[in-house]
Amino acid sequence: MTLAYSNLSWSQIAHESLWGAIFKDGKDGKDESWLQLTVNEFHVSPVLLGPDLHGYCNGTKKTAYMVLLVDDRSGDLQFKKDTLFNSLQNEHVYDEATQEVRFDCGITLNVTQVVTECDEIEMDNLERLFEKNKLRTTYSIWVDCQKEFGIIEPPSIIWIEKLERGSPLFCLNLSIPGQPLQQQIFVKPHTPKFMPIVKDNEAFNHEEYFKDFTYEKALKSEHSEKIVGFKWM
Repeated sequence: MTLAYSNLSWSQIAHESLWGAIFKDGKDGKDESWLQLTVNEFHVSPVLLGPDLHGYCNGTKKTAYMVLLVDDRSGDLQFKKDTLFNSLQNEHVYDEATQEVRFDCGITLNVTQVVTECDEIEMDNLERLFEKNKLRTTYSIWVDCQKEFGIIEPPSIIWIEKLERGSPLFCLNLSIPGQPLQQQIFVKPHTPKFMPIVKDNEAFNHEEYFKDFTYEKALKSEHSEKIVGFKWM
């Protein structure tokens, strides 16, 4: 993809460069753009999440691990995976076992959330989500007028009790203009069952809510925006 950078700010250049490294521009008319599909049909904006996106865009990092997120509450976007893969830049290899796409440009992209029906994203190494020695990560929103990279750090990062970086479970809060609060759970394999800690629970029926509790129920519940922590069941 060719970009005219002369009148763009650094943040705009970085935004276009980052998304352009992963997706084709969709302007040749041969394939429907997955990015356009998410916005026009599903009315949501994709997000790229990963530690130090700035470092990759300014050239100080040659490789980067990212997660592709879309707050699709209909559950139908997973059936558009052919459109997704047709929209990716050609220089890539897909690992179905890990649900990761590896690009020649050095990006490894986790697409679990957009190609499966699982709401929680399972990862062997949750440290890959965060900057070195910091409980912090960054994100880029596809539809963003400012095209600025955002930062996620506590209290928008929620973990099990007091384990912090050693937690086998994290929940990240994403605030995207025009969309409900998005809470995304990342979990290690074989994590024991847990329950959410709800901020405003005066009228909350805990017995009914925790009956047959699942991760999906927590995320899709009308109370999900009130989750502020987790504890073991």
